[in-house]
Amino acid sequence: AKKLLVALNFIFKSDLSLRSNSFGHLNQMWTYLRKYDYSFYKWLSNLVGETNDVSFALEWYIAWFAHTSIRDFETILRIYDFMIASQNQCVGLYMVVAVLLNNKKRMMEKVKSLSDLIAFCRIHISFDDRTVTKLIAKCYYIMQSEIREEERRNEWKNNKMEALKKWRSLKTIMFAE
Repeated sequence: AKKLLVALNFIFKSDLSLRSNSFGHLNQMWTYLRKYDYSFYKWLSNLVGETNDVSFALEWYIAWFAHTSIRDFETILRIYDFMIASQNQCVGLYMVVAVLLNNKKRMMEKVKSLSDLIAFCRIHISFDDRTVTKLIAKCYYIMQSEIREEERRNEWKNNKMEALKKWRSLKTIMFAE
């Protein structure tokens, strides 16, 4: 139990502080939707009206998918196992994005308003073995893509810092009195 609490604290530590304008990472959902499916992002943001509205996904995020849509305890545990094992602070966000992307086709066909969207998210998105397997696969893909991108950014920063150090030492040698 202690390991579970430590893992949850690690993953949600940045969400434990109060923020005035968002619920932790969840507002970044829009950035990832835009990145991974721009046409769906445009459709959804036009439907919702504002890209700071995350109300339709809040229940998933807060409860880590242990909500009324999932009745099978083993399914909840499977999702939890993946999320905790990932040791990634943004895994809850990536799962929300994965759910939306995995259901975008049906969503775009059936949803016409924000109230339809909220109802669709609560009633029509199923979490069975097949869909949870797809959900985990999509989430893993997003997570790995973001990890690789972060590594590239860090590598670029490190290369920039290394070049700057070399330039400074060369400048010191060249202009030393």
